[in-house]
Amino acid sequence: MPCRLVPALTATTQTGAGLDVGVRIAAGALAVAATVRAFGPGGSPHFVAIQTAAPYVLAPAFIVAAVGALRGLRVVTAVALVVMALHVVWTSDDLAVGRPADVEGALGELRIVTSNVLFANDEIEELGRELAATDADVIALQELTPAHWEALEGSGVFDGYSERIVDPRRRARGSAILSRLPLRDGEVIDVGGWPMTSGVLTVGNERVRLVNVHTAAPTAARNIDRWRAQLDQLADVDRFDEDHVIYAGDFNATFQHEPLRGLLDAGMEDAFAAAGRGMGATWPSGERYPPLFRIDHVFTSDAIRVTGVGTGAGTGSDHRPVVADLAIVGP
Repeated sequence: MPCRLVPALTATTQTGAGLDVGVRIAAGALAVAATVRAFGPGGSPHFVAIQTAAPYVLAPAFIVAAVGALRGLRVVTAVALVVMALHVVWTSDDLAVGRPADVEGALGELRIVTSNVLFANDEIEELGRELAATDADVIALQELTPAHWEALEGSGVFDGYSERIVDPRRRARGSAILSRLPLRDGEVIDVGGWPMTSGVLTVGNERVRLVNVHTAAPTAARNIDRWRAQLDQLADVDRFDEDHVIYAGDFNATFQHEPLRGLLDAGMEDAFAAAGRGMGATWPSGERYPPLFRIDHVFTSDAIRVTGVGTGAGTGSDHRPVVADLAIVGP
């Protein structure tokens, strides 16, 4: 009998030792990932990716803490508990837990939809019909190519949007703002060296500055400084003369990224965080992979309330559109 027990005890001991090594490695990896999330990407697109995925990368801390506690590994448990706490704090902005505002006597109301249409989209007319079906007052498009615009204009899906600022370009830098509301002072502004369409909407009797945002994707080291500079420039909301400002578009950033959080510091509010439920993920679109991250946003300045928000399908694109209902409640 003892001869049979010895191998079993040895195997159990080896399994326990292997488990201890595994959770120690996991705790170390979590600590590294949390450090990257806390102190920024530097110039590395790999660090940006870790920050972007932080809600998922850091989630195993809950399991590591439990295993560490059961195994009596105090350091592992302590590290995992710290990462758990940071995870809860850091995901609070990405997890939309707000509720739509109940507004009476608004000075003006509008529905806006923003969509990165994908410059290689071969289903652009279908996407155009999807966006028109939202019955939005304003549609903001990014990655609009000359071929896209020719197809959309020829199809007539946006015939009801007579007010337009259209700047189609090759590949990813084209954009357009289409509106049923009066749209004035249309221009293509330079934000960090990239063109973005912008204009002033008349909502009720209020002037509302709309900027159609599309920042550089920080997936290559050469783009990270530009991406950061673009978001920093957008955070300077006071440079606009209008009291009301809306940013809508593809920011290529989540609230795990410090440059995007600068918009919150500037007094802007993310529509999905204000009135949505869950992550409100817009990328990828879900055709091949489930949507995991909210990188498309509608930001509003003070005195604009979010009365509803949701996402669309984004036919043929790798992004889901964001649809937001807004109300102006003050000057």
